[in-house]
Amino acid sequence: MRSVLRVMVVLMLLAARPAWAQPAAVIRESSEPGPGRIIYGGDENFRPNEWSDDAGRPVGFQIDLIRAIGRAAGVPVEVRLGPWSEIRESLLAGEVDVVGLFDQPARHSYADFSAPHSVQASTIFIRKGTTPIDRLDQLAGRSVIVQRDALAEEQIRAAAIPASLILVNNEAEAILLLASGSHDCAVVTQAGGHDAIARFRLSNITTSGPPILASNVCFAVRKGNPEMLRLVDRGLATVKASGEYSAIFQKWFGEVGRGGISRARAAAWAGAIVAPVAALALAALIWSRSLRRRVEQRTAEIAKQLAERRKAEEALRASEDRFRAVLRASGITVCTQDSDLKFTWLYDPGRVLGPGGLVGLRDPDVLPADAAAPLMSAKHRVLRTGEGARRELLLHRDNQDRWYEVAIEPLPGSDGRPGGVMSAIVDVTQLKRAEARRFELERRIMQAQKLESLGLLAAGVGHDFNNLLTGILGYADQARRAVGAAAEEPIRGIELLARRAGELTQQLLALTGGGKMLVSSVDLAGVADEMCRLLRASLGPKVQLEFQPGPAIPEIEADATQIRQVVLNLVKNAADAIGDSPGRIIVRAVRAELTEHDLRAARIGGDALPGPYVGLVVGDDGPGIDPVVLGRIFDSFFTTKPQGRGLGLAVVAGVVQRHRGVVIIDHGPSGGSTFRIYFPLASTLEGVLERAVSASSIPYAPARPGQRGAVLIVDDMRAVREFLTESLTEAGYHAIPAADAAEAMRLFGEFRSSIRAILLDVGLPGTSGLRLLDHVRAEHSSVPVLLITGMVEVEDAALYANDPRVALLRKPFSTSELLLIVETLCRVGVDGPAPRPSGALH
Repeated sequence: MRSVLRVMVVLMLLAARPAWAQPAAVIRESSEPGPGRIIYGGDENFRPNEWSDDAGRPVGFQIDLIRAIGRAAGVPVEVRLGPWSEIRESLLAGEVDVVGLFDQPARHSYADFSAPHSVQASTIFIRKGTTPIDRLDQLAGRSVIVQRDALAEEQIRAAAIPASLILVNNEAEAILLLASGSHDCAVVTQAGGHDAIARFRLSNITTSGPPILASNVCFAVRKGNPEMLRLVDRGLATVKASGEYSAIFQKWFGEVGRGGISRARAAAWAGAIVAPVAALALAALIWSRSLRRRVEQRTAEIAKQLAERRKAEEALRASEDRFRAVLRASGITVCTQDSDLKFTWLYDPGRVLGPGGLVGLRDPDVLPADAAAPLMSAKHRVLRTGEGARRELLLHRDNQDRWYEVAIEPLPGSDGRPGGVMSAIVDVTQLKRAEARRFELERRIMQAQKLESLGLLAAGVGHDFNNLLTGILGYADQARRAVGAAAEEPIRGIELLARRAGELTQQLLALTGGGKMLVSSVDLAGVADEMCRLLRASLGPKVQLEFQPGPAIPEIEADATQIRQVVLNLVKNAADAIGDSPGRIIVRAVRAELTEHDLRAARIGGDALPGPYVGLVVGDDGPGIDPVVLGRIFDSFFTTKPQGRGLGLAVVAGVVQRHRGVVIIDHGPSGGSTFRIYFPLASTLEGVLERAVSASSIPYAPARPGQRGAVLIVDDMRAVREFLTESLTEAGYHAIPAADAAEAMRLFGEFRSSIRAILLDVGLPGTSGLRLLDHVRAEHSSVPVLLITGMVEVEDAALYANDPRVALLRKPFSTSELLLIVETLCRVGVDGPAPRPSGALH
């Protein structure tokens, strides 16, 4: 029966004689200008149509045919071979002019096709001994190997067949992968599959069922390139008409029907079989009607299945779209890797892993070695144990360091063991920075709490100590007047030691950020030069201390005593760093313009504003600063020396902070260190600013007790109260002492008419001196008041800064200083507003 049908087909073809089988006339080239050349793109491994031979030369049926077309059209042909997916993209991008392509309606959206030059079909290949697969719909649920972007992939996807597609680069790779025992079948062209079986001598691969997916093979150009399409069509017609096409076809595929059938024998065979064929045709007609009904039923069933599959695919597509939307909104990078840790899929909106095209690469190919190594180690552990892991990743992106957290989870494999890993990468840079800011804030709070505790201690000690020193200075002055010149030297020594003790108290207050500053215009270079001259002898012969003068710099508003303390402590710290070895210390005073970059490197004062500053630079060539201790060098009582107290640099920090200054340290583990202390030119110091009192303007002149009027003395410390009483009495005042606020208000009411001034201790227990001053002002608004303080903070006294009848005197002080201000205040009380005494509030 099959032989009869074949004969009928031959007879029908001979009778029909279609137009394409007639000898064609040669088509001459038109005189219209055309392209200067043809760039042909072909699959690098699509035998026998096109591939690269062992010498790397393009060969194959379509290669010979396009070259013949070029010769017929009179234009050169350039052949470019590569993976089919890349060649297809090159056509769409306009990088090649022509490709060989199966003519399918779905492809008409991006390509225009020439007249067909051959017909080829795909075939299902299976391993021998496995279940046959005869139809395309039997691929459902199977693992199918197809060439990426080829006809088989497009048709299977278009038919919505729920098969698992394994994409490879060429047909030979598909056959080899199937032969290795992987997957269920491969769908490739019949010629390409048999070529691979013969070339690699594969004995376990065979075809399954008849050929499928037959289609015309044409030359195709990118949509919208009619000039190139006309050139190819004309050349192809010329090659067919000249007989060269037949020679090329026979070269690669052999003669079809070689030793064919003559017309006479075909006619004889036709007469002999007409009757049987007619009978068969009648039987076929009856059978076809029955078959049509069954086909219609089966078609309805398939349509229903396809509708259900289409619905499932739409649900899956909607789920995938939601998943992509979630990924886009989260900004998370997600990737999968196989058991060899090669990337198989990547979604990277932030370009964490670099530009696209990472499939097939591994972490060391896209990340720095120091970042890739721990990630690879963690992923290998996940593959080995099946347990997830988390790692931190530090990368340099957009000219800054960025932190990422990587969550790694296993992907299930076919044997129950992990077959790969999935990683989710989240940018945690802002979280890291916030955490660093929180740690820095906590450190500052702890430092502030330590200083606050130390400040409370210093305030109490400073108050009592200053009271004692005030009494010592007062009694020393009385001893001078009582004994005379014979005891001048020891008395002067007592006063000098008391003054130095007072300076020590101020250093203690400066350490805690408390106390009052004696602010004046300070020549920083002059102070530094003076201190260097004084300190050279104390450093020993091995340490060379040098002050290097530079260009003139502006003066600053500062406490000169505290600035001297800064120079002293920095030089002493540099000498301790040098130790017993010979060394050199250089001190300079400079003017600088600090930028935001400079302030970011500051150890103290990093929140200051950029601008002009005057700086003190102290550098040494000692062994440098150990990075381990660098963060603690300004902590109170921290020291690296066995006998050290740990207060030197802490005092420096307190002074700099009170002057709104900045500390920058240049250091190295073996290259010395340099401390740069900067003070702002425009002073913005807040609070009560005092200037030293000069006792030379009013000489001490004894008078009869009471001659100069009454003065109310309010101080809770007996020794100070007695010293003030005796000193004012000797000076001719009627001293009225009071130990607390209640007694002071009683005495003030009793002697109000005769009181010329009030000496008031700011730090009274219970009712403070300033509150008592408010009560006095309510009763008597014009009486002069001298505020006496040994406390740390007296900023509240600034409320009276514009009152000419209020002055401030800080303990310890001498009798001369006391009498100067009292006499000045008494004159103000008599004469009305007058120039402020030098000890008044500023």
